[in-house]
Amino acid sequence: MILPHLFVGGCCGIQFDLNFLKNMGVMVLINCSGRRNALSPKSVPEAFTYLNFDIKDEVSEDLTYAIAVAVPLIRKAELEGKKCLIYCNVGMSRSVSLVLAYLMLYESMSLIEAMELVKLKRRVASPNTGFMAQLIQLEKMMTQTSGKKGHTTIDLSRYRMDRFGLTSTYALDTTTQSPSNKPPIETFDYHNLQ
Repeated sequence: MILPHLFVGGCCGIQFDLNFLKNMGVMVLINCSGRRNALSPKSVPEAFTYLNFDIKDEVSEDLTYAIAVAVPLIRKAELEGKKCLIYCNVGMSRSVSLVLAYLMLYESMSLIEAMELVKLKRRVASPNTGFMAQLIQLEKMMTQTSGKKGHTTIDLSRYRMDRFGLTSTYALDTTTQSPSNKPPIETFDYHNLQ
């Protein structure tokens, strides 16, 4: 559990107990792996909202569409009192990337703050370097003010060298505050993430 309404995990080699998830209040399932061996749209009862993204865990993969669709759905679920499970094969890169985007966009966290929270709750959390580059671009867009370039809180070159290490090894400035003048979520152009 990352937040009371937000869970992240992996599906490699497991079967989901839909009754257990329903009893926990998890009614939104977001599959980032494209694999249909754990769940498929046909196997999920109508009471659940199920999204299946065929995201490849490759540095060249574009997260734009997945972020634009999944992140507002997570927020909608929270506002409706529902919980959301985002998963991929291991729960390390693809699903974590969407969770980080959500935390930045809706919980007003900087990228390093979001990464610290997620790694605290899920130690294997480590988006591939291509996904991290897109998240850095998102953070720059969020911190951009009129006439000034945006900034980021993660050094991508240091992240590339030690993405499985402590967040302090790739943090640019751990004292940076969350963006306070970010534009409303509806105004973001997700197409500029790559």
